[in-house]
Amino acid sequence: MSARTGSLFRALQHRDFRLLWSAQILSELGDWAARVALAVLVHNRTGSKLLTAAVTGVGLLPWVGLGQALAALGDRFPRRTVMIVADLVRGGMFLVMLAVEPAWLLLVLAFLGAAATPPFEAARAAFLPEVVSEEHYGDALALSNITYQVVLVLGYTAGGGLVVAVGAEGALVVNAATFGLSALLLGFLAGGRVGRPIVSVGASLKAGARTILGDPYLRRAAGLATVGASCAIVAEALVVVYVRENLSGYGDAAIGILAATVPVGTILASVLVRRQGEPDDLLRTSALVIMLGTAGGILWFLIEPPNYWAAAGYFSIGVVFAMVIPAYAVVGTRLPADIRATAFGLLQGMLLGGQALASIAGGGLAVLVGPGPASAFALFPALGYALFAWLVPPGGKLRIPGMVR
Repeated sequence: MSARTGSLFRALQHRDFRLLWSAQILSELGDWAARVALAVLVHNRTGSKLLTAAVTGVGLLPWVGLGQALAALGDRFPRRTVMIVADLVRGGMFLVMLAVEPAWLLLVLAFLGAAATPPFEAARAAFLPEVVSEEHYGDALALSNITYQVVLVLGYTAGGGLVVAVGAEGALVVNAATFGLSALLLGFLAGGRVGRPIVSVGASLKAGARTILGDPYLRRAAGLATVGASCAIVAEALVVVYVRENLSGYGDAAIGILAATVPVGTILASVLVRRQGEPDDLLRTSALVIMLGTAGGILWFLIEPPNYWAAAGYFSIGVVFAMVIPAYAVVGTRLPADIRATAFGLLQGMLLGGQALASIAGGGLAVLVGPGPASAFALFPALGYALFAWLVPPGGKLRIPGMVR
């Protein structure tokens, strides 16, 4: 484990990756902290639970449909420029919020700011294979994923702390500054300054979709990521209901504890998971991670009566999310450079769209059988698909463990 942990930081040998990683920390920290501050601001001005909850919705909405078109910008213009402009737009939107009063206008500005996230993330994902060696690409992916999980926890915590310290308006100013600092760091990148031949957004999207669907390894990676994340998100979406119905004696503090257990599982699994190798082996690793995580989740969520061991179920869910590292290690090395940002945008849209639909379906299932069983039952499709992916190579035939390959 110590060797795997040490190898995580090998990617930091590359100057452009250090800049990219530092900018990621700043921009993602600002993004998550801003959601907390904005939710508080909306609630303070309206007292509406619906409008307050809508802050999260408008933050994710651009990823579905519009996000894929905007992600294609990373293949039409210099990727460094796309990331810098996206950061400046996000920071600018939060500054403008200070000058407006109506809650609906705040949500419109939040949507516009969030719309800059898909092109930023797609350009960053497409640029990553260009700033590190192929040997260090898996390590760079793992470090970026772990950073995201840590920043997710810190962002929510920092957002709450900033609101207490300087108020919601002051927190928005600080959050806008993080985007500005991120843009400043990205300005020092040596690479990502050259644009690609300009084609229409529709042509870029079609080319990206054809590439993903036409490559059996990319299809398998997309399937593992989408199915695994969609099935695992159900338990996370039901955490409040699970605690209220099954662990009411522990109070609402248990909600935060269980929710935080998910990224802990992801971080630990991300350190241990395989990050280099042949595409076939990496995809099997991704399938194995899903099988281990879903099997653990099914076991713990079906335990009756529910108790503090529920944390093991949420930890197992976190393990499932680590499957994106070996899966995306395959994606990043097989995608052509000229449509890489577009393809990553499509994959992210599949991932988030699947999670949104699964969350809704999981809520309906919880009405019928309860949150614990619903969380467990939702994991069976992922377990089945992962077992198939482990036994059957992309475009191949059934492979029995122990047979000569």
